[in-house]
Amino acid sequence: MQRQPMNQAQRRILVFSLLIIILLAVLYFLFFSDGGLIAPKASPEPSATFLTVEEARDTLPTPTPTPSPTPSPTPPPTATPAPTDTPVPEKVVSLKKGSKGTDVVNLQARLIELGYMKTGSNDGNYGSGTEAAVKEFQAKNNLKTDGIAGKDTLTKLYSSDAIPK
Repeated sequence: MQRQPMNQAQRRILVFSLLIIILLAVLYFLFFSDGGLIAPKASPEPSATFLTVEEARDTLPTPTPTPSPTPSPTPPPTATPAPTDTPVPEKVVSLKKGSKGTDVVNLQARLIELGYMKTGSNDGNYGSGTEAAVKEFQAKNNLKTDGIAGKDTLTKLYSSDAIPK
C-alpha cells in the first residue's frame, strides 16, 4: 500500500500542532523549571564543611587497583571471498498501453508522486490516462515523447533528478 502525500489542509494541521507543542514546552520551562519566573526553592544548608584541604583529603576513599583481564587469543582472520558483480538485466521491460501488474502500479505511484497523475489512480492497468501522464513526463524531462515507459523513461522517472509537474 502506497503512502499518500499530504494535502495542504493536513500540512496546516501538522504545522499548527507542532506550534502548539512548542508553545506548551516554552510555557512549561518558563513557569515550572528552576530558571523560570516562579521563585526557585531555597536550597538546604550544607550539613558539614571541611576546615582544611587535608581534612577533605582524609575522607576520600583509597583507590584499590582492579586486576586487568587476561586477553584471550584472537583467532586468525579468515579469507573473505571477493564480491561478485550483480548481473545487469540484458533487457528492460517496456511498459505501454495494455500492460498490467505491479510494475505498472509502481510506475503509476511514481507518476502520482511527481504530480502527473491524480492520487488513487494507480490501478495497475496501463490505460490512456497512464499513457498521457507518461507522455507529459517525457516531454517535461526532454525524453522521446511516445507514451511508452522504456529504459530511458524508467531510469529518469525513478531518479532523484526527475522533474515534477
